[in-house]
Amino acid sequence: RGTLARHERGESNRRPFLVQSLRLGPMTFTATPLEMMHRIKRRFQAERGAQALLLSVTNGFLGYAPLRELYHATPQPYSVAWVPYMLGWTPFTEKIEDEVLQAVLRVSDAV
Repeated sequence: RGTLARHERGESNRRPFLVQSLRLGPMTFTATPLEMMHRIKRRFQAERGAQALLLSVTNGFLGYAPLRELYHATPQPYSVAWVPYMLGWTPFTEKIEDEVLQAVLRVSDAV
C-alpha cells in the first residue's frame, strides 16, 4: 500500500541505503545492507585489491543485489522477484549490480 501510495503521488520508489567503509591498517572494509552476489564482491576486489573486503547485510537488510542476467531468467529467481515483495517493496532494477559497485567504490575511496 505504501509503495502504491507513493507511486500515485508521483514520488520515487528508490530506497537509499547506507554504505560504510573503514580502513584498519592495510585492510579496507566496505559494507552495505544488501546481500551481495559474489560477482559484485569480485568486481570490487578487482578494483581495490585483495586487501579490500565488501561486506553484506550490515546495518539493515534491503534484500539481494542480484546480477543483471537474473532479471531476464524465466521464471525470475527469488532474489529478484520474491524477496522484495516479501519485504514490502518493489524489486530493484537490473542496474543494481553496477549502481552498488559505483557506490561502494566511491565510499571506499573516501577512507
